[in-house]
Amino acid sequence: MNGFWDDGTDEKKTVVLNGYEGDVLKLSAEQIPAVGNAPADHSYKAGSWDTVPDTEKEISGNPTFTYTYAKKEAIT
Repeated sequence: MNGFWDDGTDEKKTVVLNGYEGDVLKLSAEQIPAVGNAPADHSYKAGSWDTVPDTEKEISGNPTFTYTYAKKEAIT
């Protein structure tokens, strides 16, 4: 990770969904970590998720969602 979550940490976050056989498991808005501050060296700007976490889609398997800050363009 090249930035910090809104809670000030830079650790990977794990969300565990629980249910019973036949249940449809979906993320809730509260389970998607809020993106925090870009790296402190000011050479990054807001970025994007590699796959946007969706509260409407059923979760199956063990998907990984990665948020990456974008590098700012150098200007002269």
